[in-house]
Amino acid sequence: MPFVSELLEDAQAVRARPRGTAADRTALVSYLIEPVLPRRLPHRFRGHSNRWECRELVARLCRLGYEVDVIDFDKAERLPRDHYDLVLALDSELLEIAGRTSPDILLSHLTGASPQYNNEAELERLEQLELRRGVRLPPHRLAADPESTLEAYGAADHCSLIGNNWTRSTYPADIAAKAHEIPVTGSVAYVKQASRLVPDEREFVWFFGAGAVHKGLDLVLEAFSGLPEARLHVIGNIQGETEFMTEYRKELFETPNIRFHGMLDPAGRDFRRIADRSVAFVAPTCSEGTSTACVTMLQVGLLPVLTVQAGVDLDEGAGIMLNEASADEIRESVIAVNRAPQEALRMEIATTQAGALDRHSRARFSSSIGSYLRGVTG
Repeated sequence: MPFVSELLEDAQAVRARPRGTAADRTALVSYLIEPVLPRRLPHRFRGHSNRWECRELVARLCRLGYEVDVIDFDKAERLPRDHYDLVLALDSELLEIAGRTSPDILLSHLTGASPQYNNEAELERLEQLELRRGVRLPPHRLAADPESTLEAYGAADHCSLIGNNWTRSTYPADIAAKAHEIPVTGSVAYVKQASRLVPDEREFVWFFGAGAVHKGLDLVLEAFSGLPEARLHVIGNIQGETEFMTEYRKELFETPNIRFHGMLDPAGRDFRRIADRSVAFVAPTCSEGTSTACVTMLQVGLLPVLTVQAGVDLDEGAGIMLNEASADEIRESVIAVNRAPQEALRMEIATTQAGALDRHSRARFSSSIGSYLRGVTG
């Protein structure tokens, strides 16, 4: 590891220093404190890949000669220093921090689609659900204060973007022009071997975190409730979305071909048993940067059935890109997967898996973020 770190308890921060050499510059990273803590926690990089990515970003800054203070993105009230040579932040806190520390270099790290696009997309999904079922559910993935966030992105000297060309297209032209695309990594997960890519069961997976309607679970449940011959596994941290759980109780708990598992570790035994029986994942999300969940499922070895809003680039002829993201279209896609010849399907999945393992590897992220930081720091 190219740095050593210490906890600054009074400031709720961690300070990372280059190992074996003196730092000649200072940086503040407003992201995640836990991955940079000096103690080694078991499975610290399990779960969302942003933990490892944050640590790697800090490591790259240390290699460039920075002493790096790290704070949680929502804890900018107390800062360890009055001045930094470089500040990197996720959202609107960038402007507040910059006003207090007068950095020479101001960087934004964009991890999703434009906050305005994100909010409009989720609200539209909720309106569509209300039209179908006569119930209005609350949003769970709205970005706070999108105007201030876009102002911060506009003020940044440079932006790193977890996303692809579609993600870039959701931003105003001035922000899109200075955004440097960084490939997201997948979560630590079980990777299926070639012989297991097309199991006899051909079951399906919905795998996401919070935000059931944002991630299209309502549409997936409605599709599979009309497909008794196709089995769906719902894996996600949505138990706290009580209104959704109530509205879709029948589909989640009383429909024989649908099983709700809650959140599972994609590197764990329970997930592996499901993956070995499954052939595809269904991800009709309405807004992402590049979805870590989708990348993880691609690397596991499941065929993608997703929307362009997942921010995932697929090889031509591999996977299914949903156009309408309706329950009917999802149902038709599931039927098509179940009817596909085994060898053709195996080759298609092998292509998407290999592409994801290459394009979204930790080595690719390290190279990309390292090149970006070298370029913007001079």
